[in-house]
Amino acid sequence: MTEKNITVLHVCASLATGGLERVVLELARSAPSVGLRAQVAVMSGGGALQPAVEAVGAKVHLLGKAPGLRPEVAWRLAAVARATGAAIIHAHNQGPMLYAGLAGLILGRPVIGTRHGQSRTDQTWGPQRRYRALSRLAGRLCRYTVCVGGDALAVAATVDRLPRERLRLIHNGVDTDLLRPDDVARARVRVELGLTPDDFVIVAVGRLAREKDLPAALAAFELVQAPHARLLLVGEGDQRPALEELIRARGLAGRARLVGERRDVPAVLAAADAFVNSSRSEGLSMAILEAMSVGLPVAATAVGGTVELVAEGVNGFLAPAGQAAALGRALAALAADPALAARLGARGRRIVVERFSLAAMAQAYAGLYAEALA
Repeated sequence: MTEKNITVLHVCASLATGGLERVVLELARSAPSVGLRAQVAVMSGGGALQPAVEAVGAKVHLLGKAPGLRPEVAWRLAAVARATGAAIIHAHNQGPMLYAGLAGLILGRPVIGTRHGQSRTDQTWGPQRRYRALSRLAGRLCRYTVCVGGDALAVAATVDRLPRERLRLIHNGVDTDLLRPDDVARARVRVELGLTPDDFVIVAVGRLAREKDLPAALAAFELVQAPHARLLLVGEGDQRPALEELIRARGLAGRARLVGERRDVPAVLAAADAFVNSSRSEGLSMAILEAMSVGLPVAATAVGGTVELVAEGVNGFLAPAGQAAALGRALAALAADPALAARLGARGRRIVVERFSLAAMAQAYAGLYAEALA
């Protein structure tokens, strides 16, 4: 365990609504429970989660980074770390890891880096070569590099050739008390969204970004014949106009809808009956973990860390990335048998409670901080 009242400075690109950013929020929220104080430095602007981060007592520092490589940002970050008395700098993903590593060299303080994605499905050639070189450098500047899934750990060791003795595996965790089945929230959100008690609601939560391949989710949903099946896409992003047009073009306007950003994601999940994830690449998806914690069965693409969360026929179904027909069959099976969906969802919640709790994640990081300071 760490010495009491150690300050950890988390560094991330933004505080937009995403899985990485929710991990930062949860680490800040849980810091006092493991004897830590948390502050957060953000590369450029803040984001939708900044008020939530500040509400749990973590001050947010905006570094004002302009696009491109900006060495001066390392000095700004070092100044923030010095002013806050941070004993540990904890950076999230490769860009922040690079600047945090340089700041750590300036100050002589240990840096932990967490890679939240980086699966075997990511490209390692062509336009990615510069990124890969910077990724390797960022990893070498950190005392330890944490990967959130086994696939990402293997990539860090074999593709990026980071020293194995400096790699650690720490799974993401979620607050299973906050994220749980909730009949009151279920009824409220269904009324708000114009859904009936008989509707079988499938939900996807995340950025409306190209790598999430939400057109595949729409194509899969189109194959679901259950008359009361509905699809909710929760989140915002640059793909929204294309998705709106796709919903119109496929004649899904009465069955599928974009509901935008929601501050009450646990309640929206509680209102659903199943969860779909169509991503082409994932680390260890916080969105899937949150859905499982609420008791939803998952139909997802078998990429990255998703295969560590979803077991075929146990708590959901898996389909190859890009194969909408296979994903559609999984969704159709759940919509056709709500009792099966409920059983798989209950098993998923048990898996999260036993293996992917917020407390377990917070304790694991606290132990690693202590190791870095020893």
